[in-house]
Amino acid sequence: MMMNCPIAEALLDEYAIATVKYFDAAERLTSLPVSHADFKDAKFLVEEAAMECRQTRLALERHRLEHDCMVAVASNTALRETTL
Repeated sequence: MMMNCPIAEALLDEYAIATVKYFDAAERLTSLPVSHADFKDAKFLVEEAAMECRQTRLALERHRLEHDCMVAVASNTALRETTL
């Protein structure tokens, strides 16, 4: 029986947002003109976004394991397949 889990869906949405932030920050870093100060600031933003991405992914995985929710994530598309 398939059922929706609003907590898993919210965590998946948070992870998707964090992933986009991480991608955008990394893309900005690679397109900066060469300036040490700009690079340093952009690198900090990338590291911060990476940490947020890891934390949201861990929260999603923790929820999945604790509540036996099945949430599948494809590389470009979030597929929600929640089973209770």
